[in-house]
Amino acid sequence: MFVEAIVVGIIVGFILKGSFENLIKIDIRYWYLIVVAGAVEVITVYIRKNEIEPLWAIVDQRVILIKILIYGLLLFTTIYNHKVPGMWFIITGLFLNGLVILFNGGRMPVDLLRISDLIKPEQIEYMRAGKDLAHDLLVEDTRLKFLADIIHIKRPYPFPKSISIGDIWMNIGVMIMIIKCMKEPFGSNQDRLT
Repeated sequence: MFVEAIVVGIIVGFILKGSFENLIKIDIRYWYLIVVAGAVEVITVYIRKNEIEPLWAIVDQRVILIKILIYGLLLFTTIYNHKVPGMWFIITGLFLNGLVILFNGGRMPVDLLRISDLIKPEQIEYMRAGKDLAHDLLVEDTRLKFLADIIHIKRPYPFPKSISIGDIWMNIGVMIMIIKCMKEPFGSNQDRLT
């Protein structure tokens, strides 16, 4: 999801005469919690998708708790690092996505009506069967629909997808972080004190 934001951020950063060296000096405290959150997501999605016994039923029953853990780790890390440029945009996006996921059984609702031609029928059946731990079909009784994956980016864009308002906020934050940190390094103690 962030690939385009990272690429655009780096390109704009170079156009504005930023330095890649500055970018790699960003000091994100507790960055490893983001890795842990990602690993929990990947492992639980894999377990559920492949119905690995006896774990998949446990994962299925505890999807809300798993999402609270994942989003808790992400929000802790981003809020702790709130002074990093663009981080408040990322925090806002995480909060919006976490909210709609929490209100919809631990899965992000996806509006498939307008993009069914872009998705394989097996993927739709996979969601209908509840095997997709990350997504669910947007239906009439979906809560907070306006925060769900309802924004569709179609062809001729090379990477068609559905995104949410929260995704947009996070992508803007990633671009701001990259551009500003390429322009001047962030991470010294002085940056954290101001």
